[in-house]
Amino acid sequence: MKNIIIDTSCVLAVVLNEPGKTSIIQKTEETFLLAPESLSWEIGNALSAMFKKERLSLKDARVAWHAAQQILIRFVYPNMERALEIAQEQGI
Repeated sequence: MKNIIIDTSCVLAVVLNEPGKTSIIQKTEETFLLAPESLSWEIGNALSAMFKKERLSLKDARVAWHAAQQILIRFVYPNMERALEIAQEQGI
């Protein structure tokens, strides 16, 4: 199986049933999902921003949070020095 790095927007698209959910699920089938340790905080921050803007109720944010916790993701500690090198090389 191959590794795929997943980000907050992908997790939210799946747990909130947003456009792209089906595609994300299909592309990640039979893969190992990897994410930086900050993913949980990023999800919490995004959900709280949504209910603050009345795009999501607190109840729905809690449901989404619990659904996100059911996704099997291996948390990794990124090599930040290498990440910075790549960012410089790619101009991002």
